[in-house]
Amino acid sequence: MNKELRLQRPEKAIPDGVRGAGRLSVQCPVTYSGASGESVFISEGTMIDLSESGWGLCGEQPVYPGMVLTLWVHHPDEEEPIMIDEVSVAWVSGNRFGVRSIRHSLFTVC
Repeated sequence: MNKELRLQRPEKAIPDGVRGAGRLSVQCPVTYSGASGESVFISEGTMIDLSESGWGLCGEQPVYPGMVLTLWVHHPDEEEPIMIDEVSVAWVSGNRFGVRSIRHSLFTVC
């Protein structure tokens, strides 16, 4: 199931002067998959914020900047998860990390 996802700018996004883009807090379960060396993994996490430039996540499986992942967002209004392929890890801090889409520019996920 392919869906075009678009971020609708919230009226009161959480300002973030460091990133230069407003962020909207969310709590949305995600499954993410990637490769580390010769090993492929699938792990669970939570999308914790989103903006026009990317998403913040917390996850069980460690990732590193530059790693390419596929996300499956378990949106509460959808029966099936929404797949977002080809996102790149932008930053990592403990079990939190930020991703940016490689193929798309605007999304509505949660």
